[in-house]
Amino acid sequence: MRIQTIPFSEMSKQTIDIYTNVVIASRRARQIIDERVSTREPLDEVADDNYGYTELEANEDYVEQEKAVSVALEEFLGGKLEWKQELTESSDKE
Repeated sequence: MRIQTIPFSEMSKQTIDIYTNVVIASRRARQIIDERVSTREPLDEVADDNYGYTELEANEDYVEQEKAVSVALEEFLGGKLEWKQELTESSDKE
C-alpha cells in the first residue's frame, strides 16, 4: 500500500468546510468496518481454565483488505458518496 498526502484543494472540492469533509469520510469508514464485521463468521469459543495466553491458528482464507479509511477517502474524493447536511437548531435561527 502506497502512502500519499491528500491535497487540501482536493478535499475542499466536495465542501468548503474541512470538518464536514472529515465527518463524511469517517462515517463512511465506520460503515465499511461495520459491513466487514457483520460478514465475518464468529470464532468458536474456547474454554481456557488458566486464562493464559492461547495462540490463535492462522486462517487459511485470510485476505488482506485495504484500510477502511483509505476506501472511504477514495470514495469521497471520487464523488461517489451522497450526503445531505442536516440543519441544527442554531443554524436555523441565522
